[in-house]
Amino acid sequence: YPRTIGVVTSSEGAAFRDVIKTVRNHAPWVNIILYPTSVQGAQAEGEILAALNAADTRQEVDVLLLVRGGGSLADLWSFNLESVARRIARMTIPVITGVGHETDFTIADFVSDWRAATPTAAAVKAVTLFSQVPSQLQDFERRAHKVVANVLNMAQTRLRQADRMDFAVKTGVRHAQMRVDDVVRRNANAMDFRLQQAKSRFAKADRMDYTVRSMLQQARVRLDAVADIGKIIQNRIDTCQQRVDMSQGALGEAALRGLETRLARLAVLDAQVKKPDFDKDRLAVESLQNTLKRLVSGDVAIRREKLKGLQKRLSGMDVNRVMQRGFSLVTDEKGKLVRDVKNLKSGDALTVRFAKGSAVSRVENVTAE
Repeated sequence: YPRTIGVVTSSEGAAFRDVIKTVRNHAPWVNIILYPTSVQGAQAEGEILAALNAADTRQEVDVLLLVRGGGSLADLWSFNLESVARRIARMTIPVITGVGHETDFTIADFVSDWRAATPTAAAVKAVTLFSQVPSQLQDFERRAHKVVANVLNMAQTRLRQADRMDFAVKTGVRHAQMRVDDVVRRNANAMDFRLQQAKSRFAKADRMDYTVRSMLQQARVRLDAVADIGKIIQNRIDTCQQRVDMSQGALGEAALRGLETRLARLAVLDAQVKKPDFDKDRLAVESLQNTLKRLVSGDVAIRREKLKGLQKRLSGMDVNRVMQRGFSLVTDEKGKLVRDVKNLKSGDALTVRFAKGSAVSRVENVTAE
């Protein structure tokens, strides 16, 4: 989009007037600078080179037009000279040639940046982009509207997909939370029941231990009573023997026989009374104690292992472990667990507890589902 166009041509020729008319029609805001020169004759070569040098040195134009009207081959010969062709090739400014009519070709046409058929065509080429600006702007506007509409449609589609995904995620999380709560509740109830059973069994074991101890105590009492009976019988035998010894000399033969009869009866009575085997009873008591200890210890060990298993299962359902799988607990300002958004309103402060740490948030919008 050149702002200034340079023209190397004769100031009195029709070519310059055609360029001015064409530029004014297509882009009237573009400035035109003329570098006057002869376009035929012996002096034309030097003037054309001087004009090209001036334009290239000043650098005041965006594009340079080298033009002249139609004529014979001799009239156009200045544009076939080697010096002119080489100077055009060294130009730092874009050069458009428009020499002669459409059927005329010169060496200058082949070294320029663009060859136009006529001076008018050269001017049109220089400013043709300006004429295309309105249509290009309209095309750009249509394309921009289309791109924006596509972007908005894609955004709306993604937003709808995100809404559906958000609803599905919320539904899944709610169902998962319900399942977790149900599992935790059932396991907690089961653990409480089993703990109660364990406590009951421990209490039963304690009662069994107390009963066995009572039985052992009663056995000891009975053994002591049997020992006392044996002592009493022995004392009576000793007393009778003493009486026999004391009265042996004084009593007669009949009395002696009577005493012997009584002694015989006492001996028979003594034989009928079974003397307790204290060593055997002691061993039996010790065996019973060992058996009781072994049974109680084994039962306690079994109950202890079962209790440990129940404790492990209970710890497996710990809320912290559930939260480590990605869940969180939300409580309100009073520390109550939030289970339903119906109890919330905008501006409420919530505490979100994660597996590691917690965060305080505030409700901005409540959406009931």
